[in-house]
Amino acid sequence: MPGQTLERRVRAFVEILHLWRQRFRYRRELASWTERDLHDIGVSRSDIAHELEKPFWRA
Repeated sequence: MPGQTLERRVRAFVEILHLWRQRFRYRRELASWTERDLHDIGVSRSDIAHELEKPFWRA
């Protein structure tokens, strides 16, 4: 049925928007971490900078 196709497309679009929002929030949180936080998990500031340069739609 045509309605099911539209429903699936809308659902997929909403899922993509949710994923993009999660990435945005995750990267914003990473930006606020201290040097000590990063050291504790073994991540450098340059690793974080590389992640923050990505647009929210890129994994």
